[in-house]
Amino acid sequence: MIIMNEKAIYSDCESFTAFPDPGKVFSSELEKRLLLPLGIYKLGDDIESEVLLAIPLGNEEGLLGIENIGDNCGDLWLTYTNKDGRWSLDCTENNLHSFEHFSEVAKERFQETKESFKKDGYITSLGDISSKLPLLHTGGSITSYSNCFCEIQDHFCHTLSDIPGDEGSLNKYVKVFDKLGHEYRYIGYAEGANYSHRYMPEFHFFYKKETKTTLVISEFS
Repeated sequence: MIIMNEKAIYSDCESFTAFPDPGKVFSSELEKRLLLPLGIYKLGDDIESEVLLAIPLGNEEGLLGIENIGDNCGDLWLTYTNKDGRWSLDCTENNLHSFEHFSEVAKERFQETKESFKKDGYITSLGDISSKLPLLHTGGSITSYSNCFCEIQDHFCHTLSDIPGDEGSLNKYVKVFDKLGHEYRYIGYAEGANYSHRYMPEFHFFYKKETKTTLVISEFS
């Protein structure tokens, strides 16, 4: 993973509220069953700028989509969209692998983490209450050397630009777009293992304001 100029968030703040109620953010039981809601990230001051950050459970190999079908679903990414104030997946369950393998243990660990956060205001490693774990790493940009970009570069429109101060490098800043040229703005990433079971990867979040769509990409180190 190569992310430039990111900042870690460890507790609720003006721009981030952790562990939203699934019943208030998801549009159906399908999303409640397949996604874990990490938090609400605020891009601005109004409710229209609130972005749900949720992570898919994945199958036993961490894969999401059965096949790559564009922006909405792929082996390591999927999207969900805000429709009338609640978020729904942009693919069907038939497009996805079965998420049942880790589902029970992942949800149990997630609930434990949620309860611990409510009590302490932060999350910690199991067995190490002295070590605070980041809820989210925000800002910055992904680069062309990142695993995240390597996973999607053949499936998404994108541009590359020089990193200031490192103009001669082959490593470049990346911007991701849909087929109409609308940008998926990079928000940041969360470490799945901090919230749930230890085999979960990191998840990168992008947001397309034109359609109120969140793109989440899983990244394995």
